[in-house]
Amino acid sequence: MKIIIVGAGIGGLSAYLALKKHLSSLFNSGNLTIVLVEAYPSPSQHTYSLIGSGLGLAPNGQRAIASVSHDGAALAYIQSYAYTKGSHMTFRNAKGKALGSMRLGSSERYGYAMCMLPRAIVHDALLKEIDEKDVRWGCKVVGVREADGSESGILVEFEDGTKETADLVVGADGVRSIVQRCLFSGNFPPVYEYVIFTSNWFNFPSCKIMFSGLTGVGGFLPVSSLPVALQKSLETEGVTMTFGRSGFFGYSLASPLSPTLNNPEPFIQWWSIYETDTIPDRKTINYQDIKAQLLKRHGDWLSPYDSKGSDGKPIEENDRQKQKDTQRVFLAIIELAFQDDLLDSSNSNNDNKILPRTPILLPRYVTPRLTTWTNVGTNPTYAAHNLNNRGRIILLGDAAHTMPPDVGQGVSCAAEDSVVYASLLKHYLSLSQSQESQTNVFQATAKAYEIIRQPRIHRILDQAKYNASAKKEMNFFTERVRDFAMWVLCALSGPSLSHSEFGLHL
Repeated sequence: MKIIIVGAGIGGLSAYLALKKHLSSLFNSGNLTIVLVEAYPSPSQHTYSLIGSGLGLAPNGQRAIASVSHDGAALAYIQSYAYTKGSHMTFRNAKGKALGSMRLGSSERYGYAMCMLPRAIVHDALLKEIDEKDVRWGCKVVGVREADGSESGILVEFEDGTKETADLVVGADGVRSIVQRCLFSGNFPPVYEYVIFTSNWFNFPSCKIMFSGLTGVGGFLPVSSLPVALQKSLETEGVTMTFGRSGFFGYSLASPLSPTLNNPEPFIQWWSIYETDTIPDRKTINYQDIKAQLLKRHGDWLSPYDSKGSDGKPIEENDRQKQKDTQRVFLAIIELAFQDDLLDSSNSNNDNKILPRTPILLPRYVTPRLTTWTNVGTNPTYAAHNLNNRGRIILLGDAAHTMPPDVGQGVSCAAEDSVVYASLLKHYLSLSQSQESQTNVFQATAKAYEIIRQPRIHRILDQAKYNASAKKEMNFFTERVRDFAMWVLCALSGPSLSHSEFGLHL
């Protein structure tokens, strides 16, 4: 059996490890070949393309990664670099008033607490467990289709003109997935808008635009550069989310608070949003415009950790001169984040990689809610023409269900997809061997994969849709309602909320 995985990001690496583990008997006997193909020319370039962003790795994602790595080495590596107390979240309004706090994903319940860390660390942890000979860097896929005639298998076409046939093709190539594009003839491209997706009577996706032009923005800052009072608060407050009329601003440790061999300089990650009418082009980004918009949105927000005036009293909101003479938390973070000439001394590994200080942009792409993530569907538009080929193309991660960057489940769900699919393939292969027939293995696996994964993913995306209202400009009344609702939610959360899946989906 030959499996080609398109994309060597976190989803693709997870799929490789999951398949190698669950199909170990085939792999070790030489009856299984797994090939990862990636358009980036080298692992370092792939990692640096992702290194700018931070993430929250939820308990479900950690469990999935631990289950596929050798002796849990990948997760141990991740946790050694991460801030591992990210389950505690504090909420405030723009005047610095505490709205409450809650635990999102209890380690007592799930075995793991939320980790906050750079995305590149997760990628590096998985990459360390991949056999280098199984990865082809600089190998761009341009087409995926059924093999000609009545032959079983999927034909993969590469940019250099070569072609290969595989028994199974896994599309783990992200929001602009070429596998998804080939599977659906390009009918469902990613959209730079936040939309509600529904289905009509014929099960074709349709959409209603809510608002558009929102782009995530964030980055890293060394703890030592922050206001002293804020540095001390990081010991107890965990993740802090502040909401105002014009959106939100979050920050959290993204490394152990105390210096370690891996992290000689502890650092935080911060994140917010800004508006733009066009998809940002990293080559032509005007950072000063983004800075100006963030200052307009958040520059006058208050924090209990703002520096005090010389008289020892808090700075009044209308005293602009005193504000400039002191360290205001949000003002300080924004000003520091957009000083391009400063370099972070934090190393992300013994490889001496430097975390970038230039803010990273994360456009809020979404994809239509696909009725199928495989070519097993009964709808002729989606299904394979040759019945033996049904279920031999699958999508996972962002290729199947793009998550908005602030949902906190993109990486975790991609890893979960991989584990579930590999487990199911192992199950149906074992059944087929006992029945001396493998004709329906891929079809049965694909159907079960969709039945198990789609409801869970749809719940998460539905929650993201409702959370989107927090990003819109609010008037005085809606701001008060939002603050009160958040206060009630935090007050009522207690153990019951920390033990639910709500925290994993926020």
